Amino acid sequence: MGTLISAELSLAKKNNICLLASKAHLFSTEIIIDDWNDNTQKKAHIDLITADKQKALGNADLILITVPANALLKLAEDIYPYVQKNTIIGMIPGSGGTEFILSKFRQKGCIIFGMQRVHSLGRVKEYGKIVMNKSRKPKIDIAVLPKEKSQETSKLLSNLFQMPCDSLPNFLNITFTPSNQILHTSRLYHLFNDYYEGKTYNRQSYFYKEWDDESSITLLNCDKEVQSICKKLPEFDLSGVKSLLTHYEVKNYKEMTYKLSHIPAFQISLTPMLKIGDGKYIPDKNHRYFTNDFPYGLCIIKGFAEILKIKTPTIDKILKMYEKFASVEYFVNGEFKGKDLIKTGIPQNFGITTHNDVINFYK
Repeated sequence: MGTLISAELSLAKKNNICLLASKAHLFSTEIIIDDWNDNTQKKAHIDLITADKQKALGNADLILITVPANALLKLAEDIYPYVQKNTIIGMIPGSGGTEFILSKFRQKGCIIFGMQRVHSLGRVKEYGKIVMNKSRKPKIDIAVLPKEKSQETSKLLSNLFQMPCDSLPNFLNITFTPSNQILHTSRLYHLFNDYYEGKTYNRQSYFYKEWDDESSITLLNCDKEVQSICKKLPEFDLSGVKSLLTHYEVKNYKEMTYKLSHIPAFQISLTPMLKIGDGKYIPDKNHRYFTNDFPYGLCIIKGFAEILKIKTPTIDKILKMYEKFASVEYFVNGEFKGKDLIKTGIPQNFGITTHNDVINFYK
């Protein structure tokens, strides 16, 4: 996603774009965008590609972060000394504890924002040289801290991305957006609920193309639990947290299965697996669907449910599967108090433990 955004923003010659990349030496300064939206190829020249944080960030007016949420805490610590006062910092997408992890930058007068969903689906075609741009959205939605900076930040992003940008009422509209944290985890539950060390699968399935009704039922049950959490926070306008039935314009789980299995941009997405021999595959436990969407996705939703005393049987079922799968401890005697929760993005790790804490932080 970082390669795509850097290249897209470079198309407007007035923007001075720098890409901070750990493998900067593998990049070409000329990136080709293979654009599926209008069937064209665009050449973008990026001004600087570097692994040097001082060069990349020292004079930046705007910093866009596209790393998975599980990598954000370390990245934030690494870049903090180089970020200047009043810089605008955005996380794309903005879920996964962004508002907690980046909150210390506000001490520098920085503006923090999160994007509700990615503006487009980006996929690397040739590392450092060609990136695919699929399924560009008609608009983007953001939440901004402090809130009074929402209008100017939205205007800036609208100009940069050349698309409408709306400001959401508060950051909880990002945190509770029913996206990858329930989408990926619901599907993974049904793909690997029967997994044990030593078990292999005879092929690598398609993640979305082979989406089934069981996955849709679990997904929609998770979605209902998220909506239940939202209803326990009447102090906030959470109108931006649309149910998945509304988001995907479907009426039931059957229609959801058809929808998710027929989205053109998702057709080639494979299940995260590793080939270990002839006709032998195992789950890729280091894939971001696992390392990101459980500890920095579904756990956060569960953390809020605990604070608000909402029962979440479906979310619990999925997290307990992941406990066994990843050899972590989230529950002790049925209570969400396991020792490995300290390694997740739950609000409790950032001092938010009561309903009033939620109100004070997000208001």
